[in-house]
Amino acid sequence: GDVPVWLNARSDGTKFVWQDTKTEINRNDNLWLKGDPTSIFDPIWHYLDERISWQHCLNLAVLLENWSERPRRVYASSTCNTRLYTLCEDCLVGFMRVEGSPQCFKLLNDTTRHWWGAQRACLDANLQLAIPSDDVAVALRNKIIDKY
Repeated sequence: GDVPVWLNARSDGTKFVWQDTKTEINRNDNLWLKGDPTSIFDPIWHYLDERISWQHCLNLAVLLENWSERPRRVYASSTCNTRLYTLCEDCLVGFMRVEGSPQCFKLLNDTTRHWWGAQRACLDANLQLAIPSDDVAVALRNKIIDKY
């Protein structure tokens, strides 16, 4: 899959926050992509005055050119109305499990959705939009690339 997937975090206007716990995602986390300022894959706080707003949501960047140069950079932001695939979380039969982690995920790649649609699709299936732990995020991205 060459389309990123939505995660359950969005900006509150000044920072990114996981929606279940309301905890802030560290701005200096090494999992954030860095690159061309015109790219949707940039950590938007480098352009704080212009780009961080309540309209930005977090995604797991699944595929990017020159990935070998930044193999651990998996978090990115996009405007919440960008249409991406949906990644839900729960541990049911047939869900992806990252080895060594209790977390399980299901990729909904039947259609692309905006962030609110992705959240609704997971809730409609009695799941939640994914919140991978930092130690799972890179392996999860690699698993999605390998499987899809």
